[in-house]
Amino acid sequence: MAVVYLERDGQQFGPFSIEQAQRYILEGRFGAQDLGWIDGMQEWLSVAQIPQLQTAALAPATSALNTNKAYAAAPSMPPSPAPYAAPSYPGQPSPGPQSSSPQYPGPQYPGFAAAQHFSQSDYAGFWRRAAALMIDSFIVTVVVYFLLFVLLLLFRIMGAAGMTGINANYAPSYAIVIATVAFPALLTICYFALWNASANMATPGKMAAGLVVVNVQAQRISLAQGFLREFVKLIGTWFFFLTFVTQPISARRQAIHDFASATVVLRQRPDAGMPSILVWLINLCWVAAVLMLIVLVLVFQL
Repeated sequence: MAVVYLERDGQQFGPFSIEQAQRYILEGRFGAQDLGWIDGMQEWLSVAQIPQLQTAALAPATSALNTNKAYAAAPSMPPSPAPYAAPSYPGQPSPGPQSSSPQYPGPQYPGFAAAQHFSQSDYAGFWRRAAALMIDSFIVTVVVYFLLFVLLLLFRIMGAAGMTGINANYAPSYAIVIATVAFPALLTICYFALWNASANMATPGKMAAGLVVVNVQAQRISLAQGFLREFVKLIGTWFFFLTFVTQPISARRQAIHDFASATVVLRQRPDAGMPSILVWLINLCWVAAVLMLIVLVLVFQL
């Protein structure tokens, strides 16, 4: 179903169906010179220029409903837009308004309302985010260890060939800091930041969980926000995962790295992503692994 947005006096209304928009135009709530936008359009046009709305735009001149000029001069306010009607998958950003109304910035994604208008269920919960993080962590770990193996092998080959100036047997030790700390950290930050700032607005794990990362205006985040978010998250993770302590209790379900980068994590829609049973299964696996690791540490210390 096509989605229609209408603008009057610098204020946007919608989303409407085509039938609803036609009815509001016939009732005189919107005029032929007001702006409109329908899925697939490249720019905002006046209502009279949009084929699906032209008939309704011309009809008020002869409509009995609009013979009352006082009513037409002061149309009643259309219904408020739905607080959250996200598309199943974020599409291309809607075009900005015409220069005739420069004071109206327009949303980047018509399906998203301002973040402060979301209901509590629109924000991603702790366990769904945790499941998405486990999926991403698995992907990053596989990639890191593969590249780590290649890096260490390269150092050993270079050492054997005398290119590093040290003995080949000590080549792995020469790269130990880079291989175990700096390289994995940099790769992890780049993975999360680049995916979250991409057109997908989510990492593969978040896409599987039906989540998107947006700014507080519910728009795609910048690359700088993405890197800031992941840097703070990495630092907080090193300190006993403290960056996540605010996520279950904050109003918008924001972790410390979300606050630092002015971002929120949203559900694309209530039924988006993996089913809840799979979310709990993934979380059960990592919680069990952590508990087992704690037990092993305690046993060996004793």
